[in-house]
Amino acid sequence: MVNKNDEGEERENLITSHNFKINSVIYGVDTYSENNGVIGPGGRSWITGTSPKIIMRVSSEDKAIPVEEIEFFGYCNLEAGDRIKAYFPQYSEKHSGRGLRRRTTYHKRELVQKETSIKIEKLNLENKVLAEFIGL
Repeated sequence: MVNKNDEGEERENLITSHNFKINSVIYGVDTYSENNGVIGPGGRSWITGTSPKIIMRVSSEDKAIPVEEIEFFGYCNLEAGDRIKAYFPQYSEKHSGRGLRRRTTYHKRELVQKETSIKIEKLNLENKVLAEFIGL
């Protein structure tokens, strides 16, 4: 739940997009494992798996954007030389309260050199969308 009285902003308003040219792409997988946190009989079961992970070295069309590397968790067909629009969650979360009174507010943050994208659009030379990739 978002508490707008704590000077937070709507999360949807803090997702930004910027255009880039891809310089290089590395395709791989990210592995994860989590336990269920239950102690006692039937406890300690593990959830494990893999997720596709793409790392792109990029150049921004806007020199004021500091992003040089984009991580994307999902499937996509991109290569060096492609032009993209990447969407970033440009916010930090602040939690307050406990239990049913727990509140989360979202606050704008600055972009950094390494960002994680939640959506990527492949663009042609006229900035028309050729393909859309949604992160996992």
